[in-house]
Amino acid sequence: MKPRRWPKRFWKSGLKMTIDDLKKKIKKLGLTIDGDSGRMLVEWQKVPFSEADRPYWAGLSSIDGVGPNTLPLLISCFGSAKNVLFADKELLTQAGIPVNVSARIVGFYGKSDIKKWFVRALNPEPNINLSFLTPKDKVFPERLLTMAGAPSHLWAWGDKKILNQKRIVAGVGTRKITPYGRSVTEILAEGLAVRGVTVVSGLMYGVDEAAQRTVLKNNGIVIGVWAGGVTGQSLGSRFRLAREIVLNKGVVVSEFSFDKFPFKGTFPSRNRIVSGLAAGVVITEAAVKSGSLITADCALDQGKPVGAVPGPITSPLSEGPNELLKNGATPITNIIDILNMCGFSGEVLGKSLQYLPKNSKEKLILKLLADQNLTVDDLVRNSSFPISEVSETLTSLELSGAVGQVGEEWRATVL
Repeated sequence: MKPRRWPKRFWKSGLKMTIDDLKKKIKKLGLTIDGDSGRMLVEWQKVPFSEADRPYWAGLSSIDGVGPNTLPLLISCFGSAKNVLFADKELLTQAGIPVNVSARIVGFYGKSDIKKWFVRALNPEPNINLSFLTPKDKVFPERLLTMAGAPSHLWAWGDKKILNQKRIVAGVGTRKITPYGRSVTEILAEGLAVRGVTVVSGLMYGVDEAAQRTVLKNNGIVIGVWAGGVTGQSLGSRFRLAREIVLNKGVVVSEFSFDKFPFKGTFPSRNRIVSGLAAGVVITEAAVKSGSLITADCALDQGKPVGAVPGPITSPLSEGPNELLKNGATPITNIIDILNMCGFSGEVLGKSLQYLPKNSKEKLILKLLADQNLTVDDLVRNSSFPISEVSETLTSLELSGAVGQVGEEWRATVL
């Protein structure tokens, strides 16, 4: 029996090189450690990859314990994902991989027929056809490549090309949405959709779903990020929304393979992808301790702007946005605030934008403001509406970006 041979990179002056040794040479391998978060920053062009290695990369990434930091380090170390999957337990353990993770790699059931496993992973259920994206692919989101702890892969259902669109905004918030939160979310989501801005969010109910369904209703594009495998069983009640997103030229993505179900620990991982895909994050309603504020923290770590919609101080679900505002988040009181925050305001959409009034009150107010600026008193006098109705209508129109205020006067806004 021939003695086992260590990969060349594991030798150093005649001694086996461990992960600790490798950490001293990670720059050479294209890897650096972010000083604040401790997460890995990867120069993916330096990580070995070939098309033949794609199924093995997918299989390795599906193993619990092989996360976005470990996978590139192992592949750089062993030369390929295939080499990692077929390394023996002793080699992996001596390299610094925990015993339980080494055991999972050695025992990975898919490697006995990796092509068959990969086909199943790409087609986990009838009518679900996935793509497996690595950072070496041109369609892999560029925004994710520059973040610490970037995902080493994505499973994508739908039009993967939209993941690299420039005009993407994340809209997130509580699952226990209030009528106020729903109204604000729908107005802002509609404003983004009609301006050609793609909206990314999780696939949960509440603010996520309100934003996504409003965008779909207005023929906009949605990116949904899931915290488990992209299958009907894993998505459960969220499957119908996911399918609508895909059918409407959007895309659903996940870091998790088909055999993984969401649990408490997978949602923070999902949140960093939601913020990572976007140019900015907007939170409409959220409690102080919530996943939405984790998404906000992820965005700040990634250098992304965070906006928050102010809410009633009596509402627990406005405590999160109000706290963010006290700490420097951008106040979001209308759609223009979001576009300015993300740097979209000066861009031309290629078509003129025409706001369609939702009711007769909006129609009359816009008609009165078409040729001149007017105060609230002017609008009350000329419309014969009570001041409460005029104020309510102006608020709705301002959130939609149809009107704006200059001093005490209101004017029609053209973007």
